[in-house]
Amino acid sequence: MRVSEADLVRYGYGLYFDSEVQPVAVFRAYFDGSARGGITTLAGYVAPNYRWAKLGKQWIRTLEAFDISPPVFHMTDFESGKKAFANLTAEQRVALIKKLIGLIRGHTTLGVAQGIFAADCGAVREQLRRLKVPDYADPYSVCLIACLTKLKGAYDRGEIPTRRGEPIACVFDYDRQRTARLRRAFEGITTQLKLDIFDPMVQFRSRHERVGIQAADILAYEAMKDIKNRFVERGKRPVRKSWAALSREGINLRGAYYGAGRYIEMVYGAAVHARAHSRARRDVKPNGR
Repeated sequence: MRVSEADLVRYGYGLYFDSEVQPVAVFRAYFDGSARGGITTLAGYVAPNYRWAKLGKQWIRTLEAFDISPPVFHMTDFESGKKAFANLTAEQRVALIKKLIGLIRGHTTLGVAQGIFAADCGAVREQLRRLKVPDYADPYSVCLIACLTKLKGAYDRGEIPTRRGEPIACVFDYDRQRTARLRRAFEGITTQLKLDIFDPMVQFRSRHERVGIQAADILAYEAMKDIKNRFVERGKRPVRKSWAALSREGINLRGAYYGAGRYIEMVYGAAVHARAHSRARRDVKPNGR
């Protein structure tokens, strides 16, 4: 079934069409989270808007080719074989996830995936208070700080080639229970840690509206399963093929599990860098004097 321009507008891609000859490199990051068995992960992908448009078109066509209606991917339903995925055979399931991961690898610039055990968040909160750095220690906010600082590092290294001064727009999956908390955390983190590469107008959208959130959902789920395999089951299961495809050599993915100690070290380093940057800007004299 051919995807019409009206379908693309319906699914949130009507504003993303730019010239294929002169693409506008305005970058957008999509995030989604996963929580299960005391493990919370947050993951996202960054790409130019024109790439998201191409991905969206091919993504919808792929889902329609497998008779997924509406053409919206949800990893939990896919894994359990429920709802729109109930009629897929085992072979079709393997073929579908391979195609979607191939689209992600072909169109995104950078992925980030971070996870933490809920049991570590209490220690994180206490230490952040002592260090006098932002106290956003619920699991999703913990992962958010890690994701944003990883993206900032990639930006500083030139891995996200935005136009000079062009901020990265961030879009999160809308969830009634965590949206307000994530909004406050995003605003506080980007302000207090001087992460000025991000557009302060953070957005929350449904996965039905944004294919980028569906892509992030796959990465968040796979990161959660990998953390469980490595740190809970101690490698009793082989690495999932889908996680291996998302994280293999040559793929630009920044991902890790952060225990309380490593997380505090990272956030403290980011805070010290932000304070030094702020002091340096204050010390600069007009006209170089």
